[in-house]
Amino acid sequence: MSLIVDNTKNTKEKVYTCRNSCDLYDFITESCSIKNKVDVDNPLVVSKCSRYLPTNSLEIDIDLNQAEFDRLEEEETSYHLIQGQIEILKKSCYPFKPDFPAGRTDANWYVSPCQEYGCWIVNDYKKPIVLVSPNPGEKVYKSAVPLHNHKASKGLASRIAWYIDENGIGQYVTLLNGHILK
Repeated sequence: MSLIVDNTKNTKEKVYTCRNSCDLYDFITESCSIKNKVDVDNPLVVSKCSRYLPTNSLEIDIDLNQAEFDRLEEEETSYHLIQGQIEILKKSCYPFKPDFPAGRTDANWYVSPCQEYGCWIVNDYKKPIVLVSPNPGEKVYKSAVPLHNHKASKGLASRIAWYIDENGIGQYVTLLNGHILK
């Protein structure tokens, strides 16, 4: 009897970065040859880059349909917008106005009655909402507006939304390029 698979060995999965896997990486300048100020050692940059060109030594089958390509282009655009958020946050009017757009037509900006926090409201519930008082410490409950502060950092606060699902249950989520991230 012979051992076919040895699960006792630790196999380290290769992390693909611009530096170690993209033909567009320039070894002289140690940067991307077509994009400025890109973190060439960050694997997230590779996953979001629509211009990623794998080196010949890699056996990667990249089959992008047009919808995926468009989504990657949108994310690439927002990546550079996020890099510039420091300047935006210096002029912040949060919580009275959001620092960043929601990227959705069904989102409305909400400011709490105490004026300590704000968030986007996205409602997928089609009936009138009957307010249910949440138990102390509860983060998910039936309410058309949040009844507790999300306590997000200043850089993230304008990307927070109170999302009411099709069952009328509300919870905080993050909005990125108009997509809801739970």
